[in-house]
Amino acid sequence: MVTQNSKPANTIRNLAMCIFLIGALDHGIVVGQIIPSVDPMPSHDVVFKLDSGSHFHIGNDRKIVWAETISFEGAHWLRLRFSHLVLAGNPLGGPSSTLRITSLQDGASQLLNDKSARQWRNTSAYFNGDTVKLELIACPNGRMNLVRLAAVTVGEANGGGPNSSICDSNDDRILSADPRVARTIPGGCTTWLFNDRNNCLLTAGHCAASTDVASFNVPLSTGNGNYQFPGPEDQYAVDFSSMQLVNGGVGNDWCYYGCFPNSNTGLTPFQAQGDSFELANPDAVQAGDMIRITGHGTTSFPVDPSWNGAQKTQLGPYSLFTNMQLGYRTDTTGGNSGSPIVFEGTGNAIGIHTHGGCGSSGNGFNQGTGLLNPGLTTALANPLGVCLTTLEFDFPNGLPEFVDSAGGTTILVGIDDSDLPIDPGTATLHVDSGAGFQDFLMTDQGNNNFLAVFPESVCGGTVEYFFSIEGIDGELFVNPINAPTGTYSAISSVGLGKLTFDDDFETDMNWTVEGNATTGTWQRGIPAGGGDRGDPPTDADGSGACYVTGNMDGDDDVDGGTTQLTSPIMNAIGSKDQQAIVSYFRWFDNGGGGDILLVEISNDGGTVWTAIETIGPGGMDTVGGWKLKIFNVADFVVPTSQMRIRFTASDLGGAAIVEAGVDGVSIQLVNCDDNNVLPGDVNLDGVVNLLDVEPFVALLTSGEFQAEADINMDGVVNLQDIQPFVKLLGKG
Repeated sequence: MVTQNSKPANTIRNLAMCIFLIGALDHGIVVGQIIPSVDPMPSHDVVFKLDSGSHFHIGNDRKIVWAETISFEGAHWLRLRFSHLVLAGNPLGGPSSTLRITSLQDGASQLLNDKSARQWRNTSAYFNGDTVKLELIACPNGRMNLVRLAAVTVGEANGGGPNSSICDSNDDRILSADPRVARTIPGGCTTWLFNDRNNCLLTAGHCAASTDVASFNVPLSTGNGNYQFPGPEDQYAVDFSSMQLVNGGVGNDWCYYGCFPNSNTGLTPFQAQGDSFELANPDAVQAGDMIRITGHGTTSFPVDPSWNGAQKTQLGPYSLFTNMQLGYRTDTTGGNSGSPIVFEGTGNAIGIHTHGGCGSSGNGFNQGTGLLNPGLTTALANPLGVCLTTLEFDFPNGLPEFVDSAGGTTILVGIDDSDLPIDPGTATLHVDSGAGFQDFLMTDQGNNNFLAVFPESVCGGTVEYFFSIEGIDGELFVNPINAPTGTYSAISSVGLGKLTFDDDFETDMNWTVEGNATTGTWQRGIPAGGGDRGDPPTDADGSGACYVTGNMDGDDDVDGGTTQLTSPIMNAIGSKDQQAIVSYFRWFDNGGGGDILLVEISNDGGTVWTAIETIGPGGMDTVGGWKLKIFNVADFVVPTSQMRIRFTASDLGGAAIVEAGVDGVSIQLVNCDDNNVLPGDVNLDGVVNLLDVEPFVALLTSGEFQAEADINMDGVVNLQDIQPFVKLLGKG
C-alpha cells in the first residue's frame, strides 16, 4: 500500500468566493442581487507517481498481473489522473485488458478498457473515501499492458452554502429522485436529460468549464454535509466534442452536450435512467403559473446537512418574462445552476435555471434562460459529437488493409440500433476504386449484423469505401461520420508479398529530426503527455513507443516554427508484378488553429520531395485521434530502393496548441497478376534453366524478395526455397 497524508487547503473555498466577489464588484454587479447558482467542490491535486511496469500475459484466461492500494489520509473522496494507460485489446475476441479501481470505503468499482480510458481522458470516476485499490487485469494475448499514475485529486470538506436565493425566508425544498436530473462534477451544478434525438443533456453555460462528469442517482451527503458520490456505474464522462455553449449572463446562459456510454455498463445515461424531459415553448406559461425547479443545490441551517448537494425540488410562481429571460419565485441555492425550469401544468421543461436573486438583497425572483434563446435553438438543430451519432457501427473482425483484386473480400458490420430502429434493406457498402463510388447492398446476417462484399478492383490501386444505412423514418446514417469526404481505405492485391521496411519505433532505426521549432520537436518514446492537451495518450499499434512532438507531460507542443521527422532509406523494389504500398499511423491536433501536418515522399534519398497528404488547417483530422493511412507509392513517385518519407508539423502563427504523432511506418510489396509469375524464372526470360541459378543465389544472400524466387510461396526468399528450385531445374 502507498499512503500519503492529505492536507486540505481550507482556504480554497473562501479564496474562490473572494475572487468572485472582487470580479462582481469590478463589473458593477450588486453582490447578492443576481449570482450564478454554483457550488464547486473543494479539492486539491497531489502529484503522485506510480508505475505498474510493463506486463504481458499468455494463457487461457484473463489474469490480475499487477495490483496496488493507495491511500490519502483524511480525504473525503479521490479521483485518479493517469499519464499512461495501455490496456491491450484481445485479437482472439472476448474482453480486452482492463483496469479495475475500487473504493475500499463502499466497494464501488470502475472498469476501464482501452476505449473507455480514452473517453475518460485517462482519468477515473470519483470514489468515496480516502483509499482505492488498482488492479490490472490482462487478457491472454501476449501484448503489453501499462499503468502510470501521475496525480490524484483529493476531495476536501464542504458543508453547505449561502441561501440568498431562498424566496420566502424558509427553504421549502423537499428531497426528490427524478431520474432525469444529475449533478455535474467537479463544478457542483445540475444537468438534465431531454428528448433530442440522442437524449443528450442541458445545463448552464457558466457550468460548462467545470463539467467533466454527469453523476446520476446521487446519494445523501454525510452528516456533516460532505458530498458523497454514486458508484461509477452512475457516472458518465462528458464528450467535449459535443459541447456547445454560451456564458452570456441572465437570459443567455446555456450549454448543450452529451456523455459517452458508461465504462461499466456500456449504457448511455438515457438507457440507464429510462426517461428524459420534453421541451416546450415558454410563451405558453402565464404569470402566476407554478414552476418546478429540481436540482442539486446546497443547504444551510436549519436544513439537515445530509441534504446538501442531494437532489431536491420545489414549486413556486412564475413571473412573466421574455422568451430569453425567465423569472420565478421558486427556491434555489448554489448548485442549482443548470436545473430544468419545468411548467408544472404539463411537466415540460421551458428553460434552464442559471442565476439566483430571490433573497432579501436580490431582485425578488430567481432567473434562467428560456428555450427560445436563438443561440440555443440553433445548437439544438445542429448537434455535435455523441449528440449527433445515433447509430454505432462496429466491425467485429476488423477492417482490411488489403482487398482481393478479384473481388470477394468481406467485412462483417454490426450496427447498434438501440436508439433508432433501422431498415435492414438499406444497409450499403459504397466503394470507389478510382471511377467514383458504386453502391453494393450488404447481406443481412441477423442480429443487426451485415456482410459487405467488395467488388473487383484494379490490383495495386487504392480502394476507398464507407458504409450507410437508413432509419425507419428515412434518415441516412454513414460511417465514417463525415463520409463521403472521410472514408476507409485499402489496397487491391492478388496476394501479399513481403515487408521491405517495418518500424514500430521500439528500436532506433535512424530517423532524423530537423527544423527550427523552439519547442515540441519530434521525439521517440512512450507518449508521456497523457492526452490532455491534444497529444496522443498512447501509441497507435500497441507496441508502446511512437514518435510524438514534445514528449513530455505539460506545455511542450510545437511552437515557433516547424519540426521535421525523416525516415531512413527504404526499399520499394519488388518483382515486375508487384506494387509497393506505404502505410503509417498519424495523429494531428492543431487546437482549432491554422497549422498543418505535411506528409511527403522521396524516391532519390531525400533530394526531391512529393506531397502525399496535407492535414489541416480544418477538418475532422485536426482534432486528434490515430488515423491509418495507406498509399500506393507508384501513385506519387516511381518506386526505387532509395525511398524516404517525412512528416512536418508546424506552428507558424497564433496561439494554437499543435501536437502530432507517427507510428507503424511500413512498405509492403503487393503481388499483382499472379498468373504471370513463373516460379523459378528468376531472370525473367520465360523459362526455368541454369541461367536462373546465379540471380537466385544472389537473392538468397541479399535478403531481397522476388515472387519468381519464392518457390514455396511463403512470402520470403530463403533456404526453404532451394530444394523446390532444384526440382524445377531438373524438370527443365
